[in-house]
Amino acid sequence: PWRYDEHHEEGAKRKDLRVEFDQARHEVRYLRKKGDQKEFEELKFEGGSAAGLISDRIQDPLSVIYYARLLDLSLGRKLMITVHVDQKDWPTVIEVVDQEMIDTDAGKLDCWKIRSQYEYEGLFIAESEPLLWVEKESKIPVKIEVKIPVGSVKVVLKEWIKGDAPQ
Repeated sequence: PWRYDEHHEEGAKRKDLRVEFDQARHEVRYLRKKGDQKEFEELKFEGGSAAGLISDRIQDPLSVIYYARLLDLSLGRKLMITVHVDQKDWPTVIEVVDQEMIDTDAGKLDCWKIRSQYEYEGLFIAESEPLLWVEKESKIPVKIEVKIPVGSVKVVLKEWIKGDAPQ
């Protein structure tokens, strides 16, 4: 990813977080805006640095879903992906735990079921072990289930217009 944004609204409280990734330089910057602030302010890392170092091929909590589906998937396969959350790099294990036919509005789709295991909190609860189903051939995300601090989220594909694969 090049940038990750979070926008929080709880009643009158507002908070925006922007994380900017410089993949070539292996650096990350955090910016925050609270309440009615018009401009983002830069957050400092421990030691007062404006930029932190990140691992190669780093992912954010959302991009990891799209990155994982592009990898070579097969039943039982375990992969390690590094995810950057809360100014730290966290090892995340992605495991293909099953293959299932998922019934959606877009039809029945043959999917890999992928489980994530990690220790960080943030957008998702650490103990939730989010589940992702991707269509086996196209690797399009079909279904996602994850716990969040205020409950849970379930996302299911409604429509899919198949086109020619890019050459």
